[in-house]
Amino acid sequence: MNVLKKVLIIAGISMPSAVFCQDFKKSDTLVNIPEVIISSSRINQFTSGNKIQKIEKNTLAINTSSSLTDVLSSNSLVQMNSYGTGALSSPSFRGTGSAHTAVLWNGFNLNDIFNSGTDFSHIPVFFLDDVYIQSGGCGALYGSGAVGGSINFNNELEFNSGINVSTLASIGSFLNHFEGFDIHVSKEKMVSRIRIFNHAIKNEFSFINHYQQGSPIQKMNHSETAQQGILINNSFKINTHQKLNVHVWLQNNNHNIPSLINDISISKQNEINEYYRPSIEWIYKNNKIENVFRSGLFISHKYYQNPLYDIHTAYHATSSVSEFENNYQINANFKLNSGINYTFEKGVSPDFEQAHIRHRSTVFSSLRYYSKNEKIKSVFSIREEMINKKVNPLTYSLGIAVRLFKPLELKANINKSFRVPSFNDLYWNDITWNMFGNPLLKNESGFNEEISLNYYYKKNNITFESGITGFNGNITDWIIWQPNEDYSKWIPQNLNTVWSRGIELNSGLTYNRENLSLKLSGMYTNMSTTNESKLENNPYLSNQLIYVPLEKILGNISVKYKKISVTYAQNYTGERYIDSENTTKLDDYSLANIIFAGEYGFKNYNISFNFHVNNIMNKSYEVIQYYPLPMRNYLIGIKINYKK
Repeated sequence: MNVLKKVLIIAGISMPSAVFCQDFKKSDTLVNIPEVIISSSRINQFTSGNKIQKIEKNTLAINTSSSLTDVLSSNSLVQMNSYGTGALSSPSFRGTGSAHTAVLWNGFNLNDIFNSGTDFSHIPVFFLDDVYIQSGGCGALYGSGAVGGSINFNNELEFNSGINVSTLASIGSFLNHFEGFDIHVSKEKMVSRIRIFNHAIKNEFSFINHYQQGSPIQKMNHSETAQQGILINNSFKINTHQKLNVHVWLQNNNHNIPSLINDISISKQNEINEYYRPSIEWIYKNNKIENVFRSGLFISHKYYQNPLYDIHTAYHATSSVSEFENNYQINANFKLNSGINYTFEKGVSPDFEQAHIRHRSTVFSSLRYYSKNEKIKSVFSIREEMINKKVNPLTYSLGIAVRLFKPLELKANINKSFRVPSFNDLYWNDITWNMFGNPLLKNESGFNEEISLNYYYKKNNITFESGITGFNGNITDWIIWQPNEDYSKWIPQNLNTVWSRGIELNSGLTYNRENLSLKLSGMYTNMSTTNESKLENNPYLSNQLIYVPLEKILGNISVKYKKISVTYAQNYTGERYIDSENTTKLDDYSLANIIFAGEYGFKNYNISFNFHVNNIMNKSYEVIQYYPLPMRNYLIGIKINYKK
């Protein structure tokens, strides 16, 4: 049974329960649980000293039919390394690798056990209610992979808000179309929300091929993408202190992989990814104590085929996560968070000699201190993990935020983080290409420091905020694949030491008056991420890592009058080396996008629209060598909402 059939079956089962299996009678009982429920509260409560950015809800709303890659590329300093529209896309924080970012959905880590990464082209904005970006290491909070930073996205459920039904559709260049349906039924003791989407794009866009003589304009082919998915979120109030959340995320992604543009052969490659993500969360809360138990099952299937070489492979990953945490308000100043986590991982691959299993047990704790009037905030966190009965080194972090005077705040953070080797690093066994994993690999280890100064001013209709952050990070035992002495085989080893340092600037100005709103924002980073391995005769010593830009600049201007808005975004990405010798690099590029949006309401209905012009200047550019991205393109969308 394919994913689409399962989507329809689950939707059919869940819809009646969402509408009918609820208490329609008004209740006089006072309920102490907050009316808006947000998971993954650690990022909100135990991150003093960290730099955290929240993507605005309006930004998510006008990009509903996009992937998270598009939103982060235009609204954050995270470098998104994309292989093309609908193709693999992975994040890089402050020069670290894609495996050094923890990706969490409602508190669960989604990183793949085979390669330790997450493909952001498979994360539709339509399924997200909020997105938080935490820069810098945070391994004590989130465990393996949180070396460069973390990206948290969650689902919100609001009680007693009635019935909301939405349908949306968008069409754009290259036969791009997206359709979505969203129903949200909210009563006093139960909330149920179901979202279903379908997305497809032909992707036959034109590009300038600078790798051929004369730089001809060519058309991309065999790059189609099709995606379908369903997300079900339910929350039940058991009594005045207890609540139960149930989430199910199913998705199918089908993508044709094109040839490199310097390759004259015609590609027949195809990749299908299927995800099954059910989870459950129980919460008990009173005035001093909050207990949370969550458990999730995460199953993924990847099918890759290349008929030209008679390659047909299937990869199967299973992870189950069970976690209990307790939040205890010791007194007015101190709060303690502590918990345990058990994770089971199993990977089945044709490139492994056998199926492999990993058991991970964790204990963690955070102590938070808030002074009177919250002028000083501080958090100390520790984490200890045991993998297959082997104890890992202790992970810790210490953060502090001090309000020097009313508009000015100083933040500082030091932390130790780690990354467990992926299953591919440990167990790969490919005789054809002579590539073999290394079961003796050690964990990668990171140590980060950062300090920031933030200014916030608000008076009457004007809000101004600005900040500067300096960061320094070192990663030791970085895993790299390299040939042995006689080049007879490739194996991964803990060889690299990487040093990342730089500054980040951000600033924003908002003016609101009656029906007019004006917002200006900007971000800038300048960083060096270099190879500092002390290996004998290291030819790459002090060289910048590949695909890490020295500079990145973002600027946004948004004007809204009554129900009509215009948003202009400009971003610049500097040159990036594509070889470890630092002799060849990709050109820098600057992209401009504009979005027109508006809405109109009458009675119980609201109609909103958006029109996107992407890459206004029609630039030809690449984020990854030999994988061009579209020049000027368009997207128009409409959403109809009914609320009762």
